Amino acid sequence: MAVHESHRWRIGEPPPPIRAHSLVKHKALGEYLRRYVAALTQDPRVDKLTLTIIDGFAGGNVYTDAKSGDQRPGSPSIILDALKAARTEAQSRRTKPFVLDDYYIFVEKDTEAFHFLRETISTSEHGKRIGDTIQLVQGDFCDHVGKIIEFVRARAGGEHAILIMDQCGYSQVPFMSISSIFGSLKKAEVILTFAVGFLIDFLGVKYANGPAIRRVGLDIDMLTNIDKTDKNWKLRIQIDLRRDLEEKTGAPFSTPFFIRSKDSNRDLWLVHLSKHYKARDVMMEIHWENTNSFAHYGRPGLNMLGFDPDKALFESSQIWLPGFYFDDTAKDLAFDAILQELPKYMTDSKRDMVNVHTLLAEISNDTPATAAHIWEVCRQLAAEGEIEIRDKTGHTLRKRGPRSDSDVVYKARQMRLFKFGR
Repeated sequence: MAVHESHRWRIGEPPPPIRAHSLVKHKALGEYLRRYVAALTQDPRVDKLTLTIIDGFAGGNVYTDAKSGDQRPGSPSIILDALKAARTEAQSRRTKPFVLDDYYIFVEKDTEAFHFLRETISTSEHGKRIGDTIQLVQGDFCDHVGKIIEFVRARAGGEHAILIMDQCGYSQVPFMSISSIFGSLKKAEVILTFAVGFLIDFLGVKYANGPAIRRVGLDIDMLTNIDKTDKNWKLRIQIDLRRDLEEKTGAPFSTPFFIRSKDSNRDLWLVHLSKHYKARDVMMEIHWENTNSFAHYGRPGLNMLGFDPDKALFESSQIWLPGFYFDDTAKDLAFDAILQELPKYMTDSKRDMVNVHTLLAEISNDTPATAAHIWEVCRQLAAEGEIEIRDKTGHTLRKRGPRSDSDVVYKARQMRLFKFGR
């Protein structure tokens, strides 16, 4: 596919203008990286973290602000600055030295964009690290993914890896490449952008060019059944393409939500793929804190994508909404839905008890709520006698809700099947 003009760098010309959706992506990326390090270094006894960050579509690393004319950083600089801040934050929580053993691989195929990338990093405070802990690679990411995996695996304690796949479009990252990453690296995560609007338009007029899509590994037949004139087409994307993505990449946890953008014809997914519910939860917290920057088109409670998109009605709240925007209204909808559905989930699971860690691992991938929201629901359900929460020994009753992932949720003896409202 041709590179969009907003992502062209030309020597001797100003950098391309940055668009609204890129600002949202960059903010989420920087926040996630800082929180990622904070989560892994929360225990003050952890005095070292080995981490590899790979930006597979690094671009030219600089944009122009259309309003002010100032330059704005691209993803490589945002990554480097975020990890520098994360290192400082981790050290501030310790009296003994903390070591962030960080290594960066920035891959860019386009020659002129690569020139911008090298120039901007070389002249920054991070420039002295090029050739040492910053590796700049000119080429196609997919041609280098095997060597990248080998490098990460060879680092002592180095399987903590985050791969950023901010592709311009939809056809540059084969799912098999992502699958090989998750199959080879135990602690890998992928942050992937996907221009699903472009993809559906492409299939609608150029189905004969299917090989470009087959290279990615998408289910073409499923995608050609999605019609953008259908008001629920984004929900169908969330349901069908998310299922295809999880099956073909082997990632058990994902955040299949859209970026809300003022740019016309820019229907973008920002998908976070991981192997652990806690990693997903960190990204979900960022969605909620950046109110109205992301959108979800399914249900607000559990089983968020498990209903007929032709009946796009929030069943528990009976309120029609065109989207779920991670704002206060969305939080109320999610709380009320889970308040109703969690006791029924416990009943349907045919268990008398489950620890909090297992419960969150089971349900977190199927809700737009965070773990904190679910803990809040558990507190209210416990207060109302719908469930009972005890410590892992079973001897201490948690009257104010769970305090630890090791706490145990017990099904109450007398449980109502449904609950409405707070």
